[in-house]
Amino acid sequence: MAARPLRVTGGARRFGARGQQFTVFEDLDLEVQDGEVVVLLGPSGCGKSTLLRIIAGLDQLDEGTVEVAPGEHGRDVGIVFQQPLLLPWLNVRDNVTLGLRYRANRGAKEAGLVDRTLAEFGLADLAEAYPSELSGGQAQRVSLARTVVTRPRVILLDEPFGALDPLTRRSMQQWLVGVQQSLGLTVVMVTHDVEEAILLGNRVALMSPSPGRICRTWSLGSDAGEPRQMATLREEVLRTYSEVASGGPLSAPDTALASAGAGGRGEATRPLPGVSPTQ
Repeated sequence: MAARPLRVTGGARRFGARGQQFTVFEDLDLEVQDGEVVVLLGPSGCGKSTLLRIIAGLDQLDEGTVEVAPGEHGRDVGIVFQQPLLLPWLNVRDNVTLGLRYRANRGAKEAGLVDRTLAEFGLADLAEAYPSELSGGQAQRVSLARTVVTRPRVILLDEPFGALDPLTRRSMQQWLVGVQQSLGLTVVMVTHDVEEAILLGNRVALMSPSPGRICRTWSLGSDAGEPRQMATLREEVLRTYSEVASGGPLSAPDTALASAGAGGRGEATRPLPGVSPTQ
């Protein structure tokens, strides 16, 4: 499974007593490749965040399987929530170091690892600052650094920029693109924001309302960021999102997008540019 750090097969999750159960999602299949950013997009209640919690080991499937390949030091998955959840009595360095203090992650404690991570995340000058002295964007960078420092095989992002103002949110989105590419992170992210999904994802997976299923995906190529291509892609994703949210039938994928071929942003393993939607 080395080429697939994450695989969910036939996943289903239900809540409530037997006979009065509510199905959040079912028949859900998802595979994620090394270095890929997969963005889960869909209406509220379709099971996006529930799926992340299950992958993180905070909940369990009622049916199906989740397979996560071992990480470099045995830690499989790291998760970042919408709120940074920093400990206010610890400075930035100690908050980032916190994850390494748990027994399961002690193997990741290499000389200089924390300092190197602080530098990679643009936090070196803030190492002695406390959470109360940080902006919202800085605090979220600390939260992400705290997860990355343990070197998990897969990083889960649950609307990490949802609480930020629009300017800070855009800056953090662009920053995350650079960090992901430079470190080769494997990411599964949840968002309601179509533009954010297109900007950050190598692949965008649209989920239907409950019971949630992945009903369409788009693989984004290196030229998907071109203004004309971006506008066409945004229009199709928004149209399909609206159809899914309303419960109506899905229209056929845009043939112009389909003919562009499949690709991944900056990945040598995906040589063809463009966008390929699949149903």
